[in-house]
Amino acid sequence: MNTLALLEALEQFIASHQLTLVVIAIPMLTLLVTALTNRSSERKSLAERRIERDLERERILVEFRQAWINDLRDALVEYCSQVFSSEERDDQWMNLIGATTRIRLLMNPNDPDFAELDGYLSQGIAAFSKDEGISNLSTDINDVSQRILKREWDRLKEDLISLEDKFL
Repeated sequence: MNTLALLEALEQFIASHQLTLVVIAIPMLTLLVTALTNRSSERKSLAERRIERDLERERILVEFRQAWINDLRDALVEYCSQVFSSEERDDQWMNLIGATTRIRLLMNPNDPDFAELDGYLSQGIAAFSKDEGISNLSTDINDVSQRILKREWDRLKEDLISLEDKFL
C-alpha cells in the first residue's frame, strides 16, 4: 500500500466514525490539558513555598542579628555602668562579672576588635578589684564598642538589602 492509499483509507475511516472520534477525543484532550495545568500549578506552588521558606529563614536571621546587637549593646552599657560607677562597690562585683561574661559570650572571638575589647574588659575588672582610677578606659571601651556595633549594624543593613533584592 502506498502512502496515498493509506491517507485515503484514513480519511474514509474518520468520515465514517466522526461522531465516535469526537466523543472520545474531547474528554481525552480535556484530561491532558487538565493534567498539564495541574502539573504546572504544582510546580509554581512548590517554587512559591520555597521562596516563602527562604524569605522566612532570612527574616528570622535578620531578627536574631538585630536582637544580638541589642543584647551586646545592653551588656556593654551594664559593664560600663558597673565599672565607672562611684556607688557601693561590693554590690557591683557580681553584676560586673556577669556583664563581662555576657559580653565575651556574645562576641565572636574572630572579630577583629575582640582582642582589644577583651583587654579593656580585663583592665576594667582589674582596676575595679583594686579600686583604682580608670582614666581613658571608658573612652577606649566606647571607641571599640562603637566600631563593633557599627560593623554589625552595617552587616544587618546589607542583609536587609540583600533580602529585598532576592525576594522582592
